[in-house]
Amino acid sequence: MPHVSKRKLDKEALKQLDSALTWMFSGLRGKEVGLILRTLMTPTEKVMFGKRLGILYLLKEDKSEAVIAEALKTTQPTVSRIKLQNTLLPPKESAFIFRKLSRWKDFSTFKSAMQDLALFVLKTLSRGMAGRI
Repeated sequence: MPHVSKRKLDKEALKQLDSALTWMFSGLRGKEVGLILRTLMTPTEKVMFGKRLGILYLLKEDKSEAVIAEALKTTQPTVSRIKLQNTLLPPKESAFIFRKLSRWKDFSTFKSAMQDLALFVLKTLSRGMAGRI
C-alpha cells in the first residue's frame, strides 16, 4: 500500500496508533466496521485489502502464485510478499482469518467468486492466451 508519509514516527507514537486502531475494531458490529473502514480507508485501500484477503484464500486453496496474480489483477511479487508475510505468522494467527471468514454468511458466495476467477485464468492458460503466465 502507498505510504501516507516517508517520515518516521517515534516508537511510542506508533505503539499508541496501533493500540488505538486495534481498539477501534474491537467488539464492532458489521455496520460499525463499514463506517470505520469508510472513514479510515480510501476506496483504493479497501480494494487492496480485499485483494490481500483473496490472495490468502487462494493460497490456502493451493492455487499457484501466477494464477492468483492474474485472477486478482495484481503482481506475482505482491502474492509472494503476502504469502511470506503469512508464513511468518504463528499458525494460530494465520488460521484465525480463515475461521472468521468461514463463519461469514456470504462465505459460499465469496468462495465461488474466488474459485471462478482462478478457474477462468486456468482455462485461459490452457488455451494459450495468457502470455504473461
